[in-house]
Amino acid sequence: MKGHAFFYLGIVMELEAIALLMPATLSAATGDGAFTLFAAAAIASFAIGTALHRSFPRGPLSFGSLMALSALSYLSASLFGAIPYLGSLSAQDAIFESVSGFTATGMTAAVPEALPASLLLWRSFSQWLGGLGALAVFALLTPAGGISSYHFYGAGWSERLEPANARGAVTVGMIYLSYTALGAALFVIAAVPPFEAALLSMSSVSTGGFSTRSGTLAAFGSPYVACAAFVLMVLGSTSFLLHRGLWKGRLRHYASNPEARAFWALILASILVLALAGQDAFGSAFLAVSALSGTGYQIAAPAGLAVAVAALLVTVGGMSGSTSGGMKLIRAIAAARGGHWYMKKLALPRSAIIPLRIGTVFIKQPQIKEILAFAALYLAFLGASAAFLAYSGYAASDSLLQAASALGNAAFSPIPPASMTLTVKAVLALGMLAGRLEIFPLLALLMLSARAMK
Repeated sequence: MKGHAFFYLGIVMELEAIALLMPATLSAATGDGAFTLFAAAAIASFAIGTALHRSFPRGPLSFGSLMALSALSYLSASLFGAIPYLGSLSAQDAIFESVSGFTATGMTAAVPEALPASLLLWRSFSQWLGGLGALAVFALLTPAGGISSYHFYGAGWSERLEPANARGAVTVGMIYLSYTALGAALFVIAAVPPFEAALLSMSSVSTGGFSTRSGTLAAFGSPYVACAAFVLMVLGSTSFLLHRGLWKGRLRHYASNPEARAFWALILASILVLALAGQDAFGSAFLAVSALSGTGYQIAAPAGLAVAVAALLVTVGGMSGSTSGGMKLIRAIAAARGGHWYMKKLALPRSAIIPLRIGTVFIKQPQIKEILAFAALYLAFLGASAAFLAYSGYAASDSLLQAASALGNAAFSPIPPASMTLTVKAVLALGMLAGRLEIFPLLALLMLSARAMK
């Protein structure tokens, strides 16, 4: 990995130090005792970031180095972001909480009511930053690598987001900020105190899932709070490339987008399936959106058939170019059709030309193979994680949902973190990082590190 990557990593660390100032200021104002740790984290992150920034030259990055940089950014943010938790949590729980925050997963080892206000702010703010980082990774990585749905959007379904286009990046950032403000207003209207409303909004629009109360949204006991969260989860799991078009009145782009159609089709299908199990329509719709978006909010703990539905939807995930996790809808569509295409390809002569089209886009053979490889790798990681949890003594259904939630960056946690060993937490934290980074950047970092050690 070229030294240029460390130049940019230094900038990321400096930005995290600046972000830490907001909860540090709240801690100083309230005297909650967490200021020293916030200050230490900010100083350490800024000092090391500045040293990297000044020690390495700025320059272009190869695609592999760019992927490794994205992985290093999430790792460093999680490690330095864990420092403020050390006053309230053990070291392993602090790291678990920080990784869960920056990956916008939402699994928690903490009791929210026992945390000071500054740490509650940091938990939700880290998710908000993690969601914004996911949008940046999408914009930076997918144009060059063909490992996501970028080429679909670039082919006419929505506006293309160029990484070098500062105006486009600012527009996406403003949309994200506007939805956060809208969410805070909706929660206040739902009678949530303003501070909690702001935190819930950050966690909802980022599809992160941290709550200010134990029991997530069920603790509020309000259908209005659930409705506000529902709106934000839908917004967060919708591609921000589509949002740009919607803000310009291009409703046809949304209506014709295969991911948008699949999103609502899966929600309707989930409602019908769960209705057969005797669940009400709103509860089913809420569970479907919460799982598909990777938020993991609950108004009732999933049981029976709902566990299988949640695990499936968490694995599929929301739209590419959104803050949600999972495989992403367009990959799931392409993998399903690509599998059928591959079987036809095997049955016909090699010279046969078999097009694969999704919507108005024709997918090239190398792209099909990349998508199928990603799907296979994702499912293999999921299977191995679930098997490890089951081997550790947990029920098979709980293990599957827990593993799917970690990899899909969702807050569903049927296994209480208090019962988890250090190894189990480490496996889940690795799954969170792999899921947020969409596996390939983490593999790129491991391969580049192995190469550097030779």
